[in-house]
Amino acid sequence: MTRGPGQEPYLTAQQQVGKRLEVAWPLVLREYRLGTLPGRRMRDGTIRFRWSEVVVAWDNRRQLSFEDEAA
Repeated sequence: MTRGPGQEPYLTAQQQVGKRLEVAWPLVLREYRLGTLPGRRMRDGTIRFRWSEVVVAWDNRRQLSFEDEAA
């Protein structure tokens, strides 16, 4: 995890975000590539996520899918 002063830490797709969402980490990276999950590419080429942003995006994504099923 990388952390700036006074900022929330960056999380990895595989070891942290995927486990917290209880999904496979390739899904996390796919959602990032599709633009539905916010993340940042770091200088070393890895992709990192802030948990607060993931929660908002994931909840919005799930709400959209529930509305689509109800229609």
